[in-house]
Parts: sequence; C-alpha cells; structure tokens
Amino acid sequence: MGLLDEPTGSASTSDELLAAGAAGLRFFDVFAPLYSRCTAAPFDVEREIYGPYRRLAGMDFAALRRDSGAFQACGQSLAESTGVLRNSFVGLAGHWRGQAASNATDHVVGVLDIAGLLDEDISAVGRACGHLADALEEVVRCYASAALSLHSPTCAVGSPALVESLIECAGSQATAAQRIARQILDEDFVPAFEERLRVFREEVVARHEDDIRTMWSEFQEATSVQKLPENPFAGVGLVLPEAAGVVGPPAVRPAPAKPQQAGDGADPVQPGTLQPGTDADRRGEPETVTIRQDTLTITAQTPDGAGSVRITADDGSGRLQDHII
Repeated sequence: MGLLDEPTGSASTSDELLAAGAAGLRFFDVFAPLYSRCTAAPFDVEREIYGPYRRLAGMDFAALRRDSGAFQACGQSLAESTGVLRNSFVGLAGHWRGQAASNATDHVVGVLDIAGLLDEDISAVGRACGHLADALEEVVRCYASAALSLHSPTCAVGSPALVESLIECAGSQATAAQRIARQILDEDFVPAFEERLRVFREEVVARHEDDIRTMWSEFQEATSVQKLPENPFAGVGLVLPEAAGVVGPPAVRPAPAKPQQAGDGADPVQPGTLQPGTDADRRGEPETVTIRQDTLTITAQTPDGAGSVRITADDGSGRLQDHII
C-alpha cells in the first residue's frame, strides 16, 4: 500500500504526497513534445504542468498538529490555573470585609470570568488547527491521487513511438498515407491529449485549490482576532472607592460568612478565622486578610486598597503559590 492509500494522519507534509502523485504527470513529459510538433504550438511542461502542480507544496501537517496540541494544552493549563485561583478567592471572600474587599471581588470575578472564556477560545483554536491539518492532508492526498490517475503509456492512437511515426508520415509528401496520418493525429491524438490537459487543469488543480481556499477561509473565521483579541483583559477596570464612573464588569460575589473569634492564648491565626492587617473600612489603604484551613494558609492583600489583589497560598511544602490580579 502506497502513501496515497494510507489513512489521514500518515503524512507529515504535502511534499510527500505530491511526490507520490507526480508519476502520473510523466504522461505530459512524454506526449507534450509530440503534441507541440503535431500542432506547431510551443508547450512548456514546467510552466503548464509542474508549476501549477507544485502550488500545493510546502504544507506542514505535522507542525499544525503540534500547534493543535500546544494550544489545547495551553487552554487546559489556563483552565486549571483559573480554577485554583477561583477556589482560593472564594474561600477568602467569605471572610473579607470593607470597601477594598468589595472592589477586589468585582475585579477578580471579572478577570476570572474572562479567563474562563479565554481558555475555551484557546482550546478552540487548537481544535481548529487539528481539523485543518486533517482536512488539508485529505485534499492534497486526493489531489495527488487524481494526478497519478493521469498516467498512461498511450494517448489515443498508441505509444509515443507510433505517434512519432505518424507525425513523420504526416509531414512527408502528399500521399494517401500522409493524409491518413494527418487525419489520425488531428482527430484522435490531439483531442485526446487536450482532454487530458483539461482534466489536469480543471479537475485536478482548480477544483482542489478551491477546496483549500474554502478550508482556509473557515479556519481564519474560527481563529479571527475578533474572537481572540490581543488583550482580552483590557475591558476589566478597577472599581475605585471614590471615583464615580470607573466600574468593572458585574459580578456575583460569594456569600460572606460570619468570621469566628480566636480564643485567649490561641495561635494568632486559627483555622477558619480571619486576621485583618488593617481596618477594612479605611479607604485607599492596603488591606490584608489571612485564612488558615487545615494545612493551607491563604493570604490576600490589596496593595492600593482599590481592587488589585495579591493572593499567596502556602500548603506547608515551602513553595508559595503567588497570584497577582
């Protein structure tokens, strides 16, 4: 079984498939010079046949598939990171009070909502790359197979040697044999060659190039910049405590839980309790909240009291997970 008979995914580049189909074009190598002699019309095989045939060269299906895997892995990684950050902030939001906490919640929820959409879009681009690689390989394989089918050791009246003999006879002195040879060439050989040339131009080249242009347009639509802007977070603004008109996206805040009080002599930060670093109601000043749950300690700080949030998670392993939003 040759490469052209193998399933989709077996070819790495279009060049491999084109090389497998090029044998069918030898028909033109053999008969085009005879056609040119017979019709007294120049015929450049490189320009008329091989140039158009190679227009589909240079496609790297393997690279597209690698891109597909990379995009989908990136989307999955972003989804996992967003999930960790969302869970960490939900735990903090239930214990946080004050204007800065409210602003931070608006900001963080807006960022997380956009991140959730972004990871879906990135994964979609990855899937589109994979679909494009498979579709292109199928079209080029069909293209090369159609070219291969053009191969024939004869052209209407017979072999190249017979056609050449007829051409020599048709060019001799006017005799009955000369007239018959001329008639055979004009009525059989020339139409047969021109029909095979038409098939190559219209059914092999033009039709498959149209298919590829359609696929490329669909791919561009699926991965357009409108769907994936350069900065997807550009629309997320900070909610400043006293700046009217500066708003972030609407968000549904986690329901706050009532903080527990630490007992006398207890550890400064008990499980399930909050430890505010500053008065939460003092606007425009840094605010810090620390939550300890089992072995996990989570600290959130608004450096400017306006909405930016720094979240640090410590699971006791000595490796801090730091997020700044």
